[in-house]
Amino acid sequence: MDSLRRLLSGGPTSPEKVADWLNAWCPTDAVAVGCPPADDWADSPTDLAVVNARDRAHGIGEYLSHAAVARSIGGRLAV
Repeated sequence: MDSLRRLLSGGPTSPEKVADWLNAWCPTDAVAVGCPPADDWADSPTDLAVVNARDRAHGIGEYLSHAAVARSIGGRLAV
């Protein structure tokens, strides 16, 4: 987690204007290194591990195709 801390300005916390943070991540997504961060973040984002196609592990379409991810985002857009 030390590498993640170095990437974050001011430490591992959500921005002030963020009421709910959903961290959707896939274990085979190389960009998701250091996930899940909830145990190390002061304000504990909600972590949601998903399984994306291996050849599209980082693809936004893969993440959004998961009902729980889409439901979380859609719920926030409707507010």
